Amino acid sequence: MNLKTMEELVLDALKKLQETTEGLNPSANSHEEFLTRKETARRLKISLPTLNSYSKAGITPRHYLGNRVLYKTSEIDMAPQKATCVLLNKKGGLK
Repeated sequence: MNLKTMEELVLDALKKLQETTEGLNPSANSHEEFLTRKETARRLKISLPTLNSYSKAGITPRHYLGNRVLYKTSEIDMAPQKATCVLLNKKGGLK
């Protein structure tokens, strides 16, 4: 195998890799905003213990950065709908 053939193979492989990864990161320039526990509780108008309960129930997924707990704004915006579904599915429903 000569150098020209190897070069063509590498370029072809790179082109295929680029095509397969093209749709994986649609907006590389957009940055997800994170909120602290206090900011998240304030935004949802709930207490910190309620936020903790929501996190345990999977209503507000938490993310760890070292020893800090952070919440994605995009996930927080979905929390009221998730909370309603979880509460309705609990034994006894809403009170």
